[in-house]
Amino acid sequence: MTETRRERDLLGEREVPAGALYGVHTVRALENFPLCGRPVHRALVRGFGAVKGACAITNQRLGAWTADPAKGEAIVRACAEMADGQLNQHVVVDALQGGAGTSTNMKRQRGAGQPRFADSGRAARHYQRVSPLEDINRHQSTNDTFPTAMRVAGLWLLAALEKDVVALQEAFQDKEKAFAHIVKVAAPKCKTPSSSPWAARWAPMPRRSPATDGASTSARSVCAW
Repeated sequence: MTETRRERDLLGEREVPAGALYGVHTVRALENFPLCGRPVHRALVRGFGAVKGACAITNQRLGAWTADPAKGEAIVRACAEMADGQLNQHVVVDALQGGAGTSTNMKRQRGAGQPRFADSGRAARHYQRVSPLEDINRHQSTNDTFPTAMRVAGLWLLAALEKDVVALQEAFQDKEKAFAHIVKVAAPKCKTPSSSPWAARWAPMPRRSPATDGASTSARSVCAW
């Protein structure tokens, strides 16, 4: 039997897996939004870690945890772990959910809010020392962090997509060269048949300009095409 712990919110109590780095809000989100059966995209999880980490560093510099510097440092480390993908297995909320991403934001706050304090010997999930709302979400709102994390994730994914698009473009250009010697008969309707090189089938794909240096411009030209 799986060990659990009990957590309480304004609606009552719920059982949470003992080793889970999430809390009662995530349990309720799983109950309320069993929609697509897959978790939030991992790039969004990492994006949230980056955003929450930047907010934590800013709050550190503003003196939010002057009385407890170890707390601020632990939060920053936990956010870095999330941005690095080390906490992915603890993000279990459904990809589709209500509340403009509140469940996703709250999950990130629980995950980043449960670091281990080696100096004090305390285990994870001590909300008395690290509050998901008062510490992790300090000076933030789901309406700010969720769209920002999505943009960060989108930029990371576009960087990977760019490489694939450039590779596809270059493959088309290789085919154009390989088929340059093949002639085919073109028979458009209501027009006289004529011959054309098979390579012309690939010619409409945008060519990389000789003056273009780097993949970025090439990928942008493909997207524009």
